[in-house]
Parts: sequence; C-alpha cells; structure tokens
Amino acid sequence: MWIHHPRATHILSWKSHQPHVWNLVKKRTYHSSSSTRECFTYAYLLQACVKEEAWSEGQRIHVRMIKRGVEMDTFLETKLVIMYAKYGKLDFARRLFERGEKNVVGWNAMISGYAQHGQSHAALALFKQMRMQKAVPDHFVLATVVSLCETEMQVGKQLHAHVMAAGFQSDLVLLTALVRMYSACGAMDDARQLFDKMSRRDVISWTVMIAGYTKCGRMEDAFSLFGRMPRRDAASWNAMIAGCAQNGYGAASFTLFCTMQRSGCAARPNQGTYAALLIACAGLSALDQGKQVHAHIIKSQFWSDALLRNALVDMYAKSGSIQDSRLLFDGSFDRDVIRWTTMIAGYGKHGFAAEAIHLFDQMQKAGVKPNHITFISILSACSHAGLVEQGWRFFHSMTKDYNIVPRAEDYACMVDLLGRAGKVEEAHNLINKIPTEPGAHVWAALLGACRAHGNMEVGKVAAQRLFELNPQQAGTYVELSNIYAASGMWDHVAQLRKTMEDRGIRKQPGYSWIVVEKCTHVFVVGDRSHPQTEAIYTMLENLTRRMKEAGYIPDTDLVLHDLEEEEKEGILSHHSEKLAIAFGLISTHPREPIQIVKNLRMCIDCHTATKFISKVSERKLVVRDVNRFHHFREGLCSCGDYW
Repeated sequence: MWIHHPRATHILSWKSHQPHVWNLVKKRTYHSSSSTRECFTYAYLLQACVKEEAWSEGQRIHVRMIKRGVEMDTFLETKLVIMYAKYGKLDFARRLFERGEKNVVGWNAMISGYAQHGQSHAALALFKQMRMQKAVPDHFVLATVVSLCETEMQVGKQLHAHVMAAGFQSDLVLLTALVRMYSACGAMDDARQLFDKMSRRDVISWTVMIAGYTKCGRMEDAFSLFGRMPRRDAASWNAMIAGCAQNGYGAASFTLFCTMQRSGCAARPNQGTYAALLIACAGLSALDQGKQVHAHIIKSQFWSDALLRNALVDMYAKSGSIQDSRLLFDGSFDRDVIRWTTMIAGYGKHGFAAEAIHLFDQMQKAGVKPNHITFISILSACSHAGLVEQGWRFFHSMTKDYNIVPRAEDYACMVDLLGRAGKVEEAHNLINKIPTEPGAHVWAALLGACRAHGNMEVGKVAAQRLFELNPQQAGTYVELSNIYAASGMWDHVAQLRKTMEDRGIRKQPGYSWIVVEKCTHVFVVGDRSHPQTEAIYTMLENLTRRMKEAGYIPDTDLVLHDLEEEEKEGILSHHSEKLAIAFGLISTHPREPIQIVKNLRMCIDCHTATKFISKVSERKLVVRDVNRFHHFREGLCSCGDYW
C-alpha cells in the first residue's frame, strides 16, 4: 500500500496536471522513518519529473524542499544533479555535485550533462578529475566519454586501454563507441582492427564501421563489409546509400535504393535515405531518377518534411530543370532561408543572375534574413554574370545590414568576380586585405582569372602559393601550364609536365556523359569505344561542315601543344562534349532537348561550337559543366559568353 506522508500533500498539489508523475509516485511503498520516507518521496518525484520532462515542476519541488528545510541525503542530491544537468542548468548542477558525496551516478549525470549540451571539454576534464579521485567509472560513463573523443584520438586510445583493463572487453555498446571514435578520427585501420576482434557484433556496430569507411571515401571497403553483413536494417541501407551519394557513386546509390525496396526493408526509407538519393540525382543530373524519388516521397509520410522539400528544389535545379525547381519553390508556404538560398543558387548556376537578384530582394521583403550561404550564392551569381557593382553592393551589405563577417569563401567569390571581369590586379589587392590567411580556394580563383586573361606575373604568384598549400593538386600545374603555353613558353610547359610526372601527379581526364532511354553513355576525347562510333563520327563530320558554312572557325590556340594546325583542329573536333552531343542528335527525337554533363570547365571552342550546333540542328542543347549550366538555343547561350 502507498503510505501517504502529510507533507507530500503540498508538493503534489499539481498532481491533476501531471497524472503520469502522480501515478509513478503512488506505486512506491515505504516502511521506514518519516524523514526517510520524505526523502524518498521527493527523490522519486524528481525522477518522475526527469522522465516526464516536467522541468518547471521539478524546479518547484526543489524550491519547496528548501523552504521546508528537508535534510538531503546522497540519493536525493544525486536526483537533483541529474535533473539540473539534464535541463542544461550545469553551473547549478555542478555546485550541488561538488558539495555532496560523489558517486558514479552523479559523475555520470554531470559528464553526460556537459556532453549533451555541447561542453565536451568540460566533460573530458571532469572525467580526468574522476580518475584522479580514484572513482571507478561504469560503462555508461565510459561510453559517454568515448563519444566525445572524435577530435581527441590520444584520449580515445587511453580510454580504449582503460576499457580493456577494466574488464569491459565484451561490452558491445562500449566497443561500438570506440569503433565510432576511431572512425570519426579517420583512423579506419584502428577501427577495423577493433571491429575484427569483437567477440560479437550487432547491426549497429556493422553500420558504424561501414559509415566510417564511406566518410573516409573508402567505398571498396564499405561495399565489401556491407556485402558480408548477416542482417541489414534501414540504418545500414541508409549509410550505404548516403555514402555512395556523397562520394560520387550516384548510380550505385540509386541501385541500392531499388534493391532496398525489393528486400525485407522495403517498408524505415527515411528522410536520410531520400535526401541522399536526391543528392545523388543532383550530382549526376539524373532528372528521370530524381522524378522517381520525388514520386516515392509524395507517397511516403515525409512529403511535408522541410529538408526533403529543400532537397527537391536543389535536385531539379542541378538536374537542369530550373522551371520545375521554381514551381516547387512557389508551391511551398514554409519557405525558410535554406529554400530561398537553394533557389537563388539554382538561378546563379543557370546563369540567370537577374532572377537570382530579384529573388534575393523578395526574400528580404518577406522578412527572411539571409545567412552566410545566401550571400555566397548571390555573390556567385554576380560572378558568373560579370555584375561587379552589384557584387560589391552585396559584399558590403553583409556587414552593414546583417552584421555577418565575410569569410574566406566570400572573399573567394569576390576574387572570382573581379578576376572574371578582367580586374586581376584588383582581385590580387583584395586578397592582401583578407584578415585571415587566404585558403587554397581564394588563390585558385585568382589563378583561374590569370589563365583566362593571360596575366603571367600574378598567375605565377598565385600558383606558388597553391604549391605551398597543396603541392599534389594537379589543377594548379595544369592552369600554370596553360598560362605558359598560351605565351608559347613550351620549355616551361615541358618542365611542369616533368615535375608532375616525377611527383606522380596526374591531370584529371575530361569526360562527358548523356542519358538516353535511362542508359548513361560516357565519352572521352577522341573516344572510339562506343558501339555507334561510326554513326557518331559521321554526324560530327556533317555538323563540322555545316558549322563552318555558318561561320564557325575552330580556335586552335586552345590546343596547348606544339602541333601543326591541322592536328590541333582534329583534337578540337573530337572533344568529349562534341561526341556526346553528336550521339544525342542521332539517338533522340528531333524536337527533344539534349542535355550533356561535363566533369570539367567547358572550353571556349566547345562553347562556340555548341552555339553553332544549336543553330544548324535547330535543337535546344543544355550543357552542365563543373561551374554552371549553359542553355544553347538558335546560336546563343544563356551565359552570354561569360563564364
């Protein structure tokens, strides 16, 4: 029977408002002194408040305890520490903790409280204090501390040794936390060694190991481990799908999703699964697959999820359908700063800077405050359209109107904007004004401008800084080599190529792809491996003849090799995007738009040639290169020949 203590009447005056707490208290039976029963009553009430997340009631209980002069024992003090730590009142919880008799539960409550509220350094410091005072941590404390060591690998290794010495060799939760710690630190070999030694593993430990591999880009290891899993759940499927999407395995990501649908997990795809698939579709410009994912989301319970709606807007924009992206944007009433920013960035990528600026103004009028990413998006849109004055206006607005301190990425956008507009010296001077040490992306933007405008002196300065920051980056050697070649300095070109060869640095090969009837066709320069090679080259020769009749002149200066003019023209005519377009022309309906994806920046000659192809073939052509979209129609490009 429940023995009701008279003093409990006051503290339970709110029982009608908190029936769950009251029911929990009624279950307790005490056969001890009045004082002891009172302490237990308060302790269990506080415990109920924590369980039911009744923070305000817990605070009121504590106030009444103080007013009534309740003599607190270790058990009751620990309950108070747990409550205050859980709800983030860490300073107060710490004072209570320090004045009482410390026990493992109290240590765990304080360490967990610090960890849950983002104070990892305080949690680790308290754990060290715990060890110095010879207190013995249980596996809950150890698991909490291990989870904080994602950037503290040395501490993590010490904990690993302690776990083994303390006899927790078979504790699955602890060992899985250690595997996660090593993975987060990028020490995948250490993680795998521990994983292989575990006497038993559950689906969580397998998933943690797989996610670690995908995070580090070790996809072969991830696929191998995934194939060996005795049982898979939604989390393990999601880890692989997301890993593929984030590491450029977009097709594999979508294939895994289809396989998941056919497996026993056909019912838990979650928001993460769909978001990863949309990222994969966006990366591949796989519009058809993106539409299929969109259909799945509509049928699912996640249609109203803001994250997925933002991802859909992004997917359509990056897959070439900026109109569908805008339709989704206009049809939503919960437009947060992320969705506004995504739409602005989409317009910028497609070269529609005026629309991006108009949307930015609308966002401000709607009372949505732009963030750091919003300004990067609008500055990038200005950069790709040569809008220098507008770019400066937005750059200054960051600090003046929104108190946002420009970061290195913002300066990189301004350097790119000035450089593309031919203001190379001004861009160089801006770099010297950056308050922090300029990163590689800032110098890379300047080097690209020097290559485009033939500024060798500043280009050498930018390249030297990039060599210091990342000597293995092939793009730096290629850009500097192009600057030398454009000036006919072939000995310098040869020297750079020799340096690349000696250091084992390889230039990323250029390739283009087109999707026809759900099949992806990939081409490289001079490619003759396609089954329809003869028809492709016949179409290309026919196009070249008609283009020249319309006024096209190959820009052989772009062939940065010391070759004869005819050889240079032959190389230009067989660039990967031209082969992909020729295949598209012979494989699609005469009125169907053709969309190509290029992994590098589109060269000037291919850009010019594609304008002529759109004119002589009377087809709309869309090319997505590494920087942006180009919409070609009737001999013109949406970028206005500025990219």
